[in-house]
Amino acid sequence: RFLTEAEIGEDFVHVPAGPFVYGEGKNTTTKELADFLIRRTPVTFGEWGEFLAAVEADEGIDAAAKLIPSDRSDGHYMERGEDGSYRSLPNNIEGPARERCIVQFGEDVDSLLPLTGVSWHDANAYCAWKTKATGRTWRLPTEYEREKGARGVDGRRFPWGDLEDASLC
Repeated sequence: RFLTEAEIGEDFVHVPAGPFVYGEGKNTTTKELADFLIRRTPVTFGEWGEFLAAVEADEGIDAAAKLIPSDRSDGHYMERGEDGSYRSLPNNIEGPARERCIVQFGEDVDSLLPLTGVSWHDANAYCAWKTKATGRTWRLPTEYEREKGARGVDGRRFPWGDLEDASLC
């Protein structure tokens, strides 16, 4: 059956049940999945900042600090401002590309970038918070759901096909 827009929800897409090609090369198999909903776009640094502020309000600044995205080699990707808000550090886009992005998307371009530097456990905590905040169940996709949602049913390398072209991202 087709789902209504209200059942799907804003920012989500419905992926119908059925078979899909999973894997690449000699490891390719066909898998079968029930239908599911998946978010159209990744969680952004700006959305994660809202989560950190909520964690701080509920559990304290130390609890929020443990959830700041980071990488062992790069350090933290976000910081807490003097006003108590959390924002992405401006080191994700550099040089002329940063200048172009600021012109196109505004000074707060870093908050629009897809989130990186969080653990599976932290991402699950975000889903639990979103479930509580929205009244709608949020969860991470399974490996199969993620692949079907990203590659389509025919096993293409990218959502747009097999052509490796960053301008299509």
